[in-house]
Amino acid sequence: MENTNNPNDNVESAKNYLDKGDILYDQGDYEAAILEYGKAISLFPEHVEAYNRRGGAKELLEQHFEAISDYDEAIRLDPDYADAYYNRALVKGRIGQYFEAITDLDTVIRLNPHHAEAYFFRGFAKAALGHSESAILDYDEAIRLDPNFVDAYHRRALTKGIIDKYFEAITDLDTVIRLNPRHAEAYFARGLAKATLGHPESAILDYDEAIRLDHDYADAYYYRGATRRSLGSVEDGASDIQTALELAEKAGGEARKSRIMKELSKMKA
Repeated sequence: MENTNNPNDNVESAKNYLDKGDILYDQGDYEAAILEYGKAISLFPEHVEAYNRRGGAKELLEQHFEAISDYDEAIRLDPDYADAYYNRALVKGRIGQYFEAITDLDTVIRLNPHHAEAYFFRGFAKAALGHSESAILDYDEAIRLDPNFVDAYHRRALTKGIIDKYFEAITDLDTVIRLNPRHAEAYFARGLAKATLGHPESAILDYDEAIRLDHDYADAYYYRGATRRSLGSVEDGASDIQTALELAEKAGGEARKSRIMKELSKMKA
């Protein structure tokens, strides 16, 4: 009996399942999306994009290793598929596999030298490994490729702060705030840099703005309180540090709570 199964029909049906998966993915129904992507793969086992998208859905469900397996398969089917290397690198970074993430991002950059996000995340991974200078070079390139890349300026500023380049860090944070005036973390980080450089009053203004933008910003209250105390405003400082403790208890941040309680105990001694 003649086989009437047309491979083109399978490809078309697989595309339909892929499209259904994308709709469910966009709706936030990742488990259902995974099922639809799986149906696409069953019909067309060489469907690289289905593996890639299923990996993305699994990652959003924190199924990290299952996501990596899907990206592995996408790369096996298409060794030049930059998106799969990039997505696999992000997952590896999230589970602390920074060296492996860097290797994947090296490949992304080789395949697409204009991939600003790949430079950014490679910089992030290098910074996590303590390679600050090399990380800054990657942030530089990400910014060169995308001059409005807010996160790259922010992470470059934080990395510069780690190696005591506070003036340069402030310049980057000025840019972050110009590009995104509601970036509470940028105000906070700029306040830290200014305080370190001996400008406590200016630092307090930045902590004020960080708190205005994020009323639950425990670290901003803590450092504003400590800075106020250093300027002689003991009661205001104590009030800020008490607020920081309450917010840390609410958030369940044990390390932060311990640090704040130690500061409070010094004040009461």
